[in-house]
Parts: sequence; structure tokens; C-alpha cells
Amino acid sequence: MKITAVVGSPRGVQSRTRKLVNLVLAGAEDAGAEIDIIDRADLQIVACTGCESCSLDGTCVFGDDFPAAYDRMRDADGLVFASPVYVDNVSG
Repeated sequence: MKITAVVGSPRGVQSRTRKLVNLVLAGAEDAGAEIDIIDRADLQIVACTGCESCSLDGTCVFGDDFPAAYDRMRDADGLVFASPVYVDNVSG
């Protein structure tokens, strides 16, 4: 079983959100799962503009890091989404 965590904090390895995810993944690893962390702070992802290119021809007009992250999420058996809360909402 493979568990992938997606961390939405902009603070990288110093974030408290990342530290909490590490605790969750440590438990999964102790139970025998293979773990993977996708840290948003390490990726260059352009915000969607709603151009519909992806739905028309299956490809995004932006050449960013999202396709690789998406493939890692698709390969997982379970996903953990972690986000800091800013002004009563999750990070974008």
C-alpha cells in the first residue's frame, strides 16, 4: 500500500503542517505502507485560468510541475491532504 501526502504550506520543511504530516506518515509507515510527500513549497504550479485546454485536448497550456505531482497522487492507494488554515480557510 502506498500513501501520498500533499502538503499545502508555503513554509516547506519548517512548517507545522509538514511536521504533523510526518507524524501521520510515520504511523502509516509503521503499519507497512510505502510513503511519499508532495510538498507544494517545492513545486512551481501556475494557477488555472479556466481556458478548458485540458478538457479539450487533454493537456494543460502551462508547463509546470503539476503533471508529475498528479501522477504521484494517482499512483497512491491513499491520499492525505494537509493545509494550514489562514483566515478561516485552507490554502489555495
